[in-house]
Amino acid sequence: MVRRKTTTLLIFLLLAATATAQDGYKGKEFWLVFPRNARAGENPSALKQLVQFVGEPGTTGSIKNAKLEKVYQFTIDSSRALTLALDTTEVFVPGKHINTWHITSAQDITVIATSHRKASTDSYVVLPISLLGTEYAAIGYYPMDHEPVFTTQFDIIATEENTIVRIEYPKTTPLRSHIDTINKGEALHYTSNYMKDSRVMTGDITGTIVTANKPIAFITGHSCAQVPSHVNFCDFLVEMLPHTGDLGTDHVVPKLIDQEHSSIRVVAVSDETEVTVNGERRSMLRRGEFYQSDSIAGSARVSTSKPAYVMQYGQSAEVSEDKVADPFMMLVAPVHKGMSTLEFSVPQFAKEPFSTWEHFINVVTTREGVDALRAEPEIPFKKYFKQLGNSEFYVAAIPITHTKYALHSTAPFFVYQYGYNDTYDSYGHLCGMKAQPYHHCRWH
Repeated sequence: MVRRKTTTLLIFLLLAATATAQDGYKGKEFWLVFPRNARAGENPSALKQLVQFVGEPGTTGSIKNAKLEKVYQFTIDSSRALTLALDTTEVFVPGKHINTWHITSAQDITVIATSHRKASTDSYVVLPISLLGTEYAAIGYYPMDHEPVFTTQFDIIATEENTIVRIEYPKTTPLRSHIDTINKGEALHYTSNYMKDSRVMTGDITGTIVTANKPIAFITGHSCAQVPSHVNFCDFLVEMLPHTGDLGTDHVVPKLIDQEHSSIRVVAVSDETEVTVNGERRSMLRRGEFYQSDSIAGSARVSTSKPAYVMQYGQSAEVSEDKVADPFMMLVAPVHKGMSTLEFSVPQFAKEPFSTWEHFINVVTTREGVDALRAEPEIPFKKYFKQLGNSEFYVAAIPITHTKYALHSTAPFFVYQYGYNDTYDSYGHLCGMKAQPYHHCRWH
């Protein structure tokens, strides 16, 4: 009787979770920030901060910045996608700031943020406040030697007044964990830098656990990373993370076009988290620890015994004889979070002389999805899909040429979007997953 009741309760909870989950990261209210991208004044080209809105034609909204006292009004036209170039102001000092952007819209939209310098670009899809949570982990990469500003970083944005935030640094760093308070629209910016003997030292604060008493937006990455750390050249990394309640234990890491290998980091949010890659045991992690590999060949199955973050990185140009692209990072979604519908848009960078962007997607689905997946404009999916080993999953790597796409299927799927520039640049992001409205996580 006990077993039967437990099973019935589990089925009920799974059905309830499915009923409340939503495809992608659509919403009516968002908070975002643009972290440090390389150095201030890096390269002759000015820093460009771009925001794209994807939604129904005629949808209106606004985006506001408290620091700049700037407000943009927008209306999505018949193309269903709109890009705004925002005024640029850079805030790099660790600590509290108000250089955040607040977006509201009359109807559900998807928002993509892109920070772009010549040869240093990355992007992320912004989570609406309805999907934000109270616990996250910082994820970046190793610092660059002799470059104290090129380190792991993260930003925390409060969505409500009197938000209490706890920062728990990894035990491998000399930084002290602490508590801070921020109000709605305020942000905390953190980097791996610290002082020792009157000198600025660098480390890696990947695995820093951030918890709050109210929902927060969490953006993490690296100001300019070489991947692997000994290979030229560096590039900006950024991703906005789902809360830890939206994590899972089974992940498919797709092969990137024109790159023989990719890098991954698996970050544990619980003790005794075992990591396996293609069925081979690789590591046992404690809360806040991470597993690193720079030699993931082709597509791979990454599993963990407890829910964890899995991040994929494109590698630096000199890894490849063709010198394709440069680093970017994309969160890898757990396989139980697949979507049935998705709209996405290609980032619209300003035209630059003597450079060309190429854009791609990786699609992950099941055997049923290979036959069921449809796109507007049409994509001949079947010729691209390859089975991942003997698993139920199939992976496609597809060049795309249109500005905007809509995908739908009767089987769950994921889309990872990325692009390369022939002047050592790249971007990439997870386009979304079936996410859950937030729940309060316990303070640890």
